[in-house]
Amino acid sequence: MPGPAPWPWVLLALVAFGVAVAAGWRRQLALLALLVGVAVAADVIHTVGAFAASTAPVVAKVYAAMISVSGWVAAVVAVWQLRRGRLQAGWILLLLAGTFLAFAGALPDVGALASSQLASTLDPALSRATIALTLGLGLGMVAASLLDQRTGRPTTRPRGKAG
Repeated sequence: MPGPAPWPWVLLALVAFGVAVAAGWRRQLALLALLVGVAVAADVIHTVGAFAASTAPVVAKVYAAMISVSGWVAAVVAVWQLRRGRLQAGWILLLLAGTFLAFAGALPDVGALASSQLASTLDPALSRATIALTLGLGLGMVAASLLDQRTGRPTTRPRGKAG
């Protein structure tokens, strides 16, 4: 049985990527924090669906999810650092989180966007949406972090005038 056309999911990933890059480029940190939260939520949902569908032993499933969990933690700490004004640490952690989410969480499952059979207990449309969002936002987080580092903009917020 042929799978669905992947183009709607590819479009979703591209739009998510563009919004994340624009938020990072314009330093709209509140929007970027929201997008990071959406990326983490999408990856959590995708991971739970895959975890529930797997017949592997629990220890093997937990071990397989450790990179995703590391990405979730890095994302939370990145947002915390960016919101505190510690931009250099925040951008580096955002790069790490985006790399984990995109390359370990979504990229291995990108074939599911066009597949008729999915290794998940989730509804197929929800599973594909979580993969597309995780991939697009994760890559957007990587790009936003790299663009910020490349521009040479100050990495801390200016403090109030002394005296």
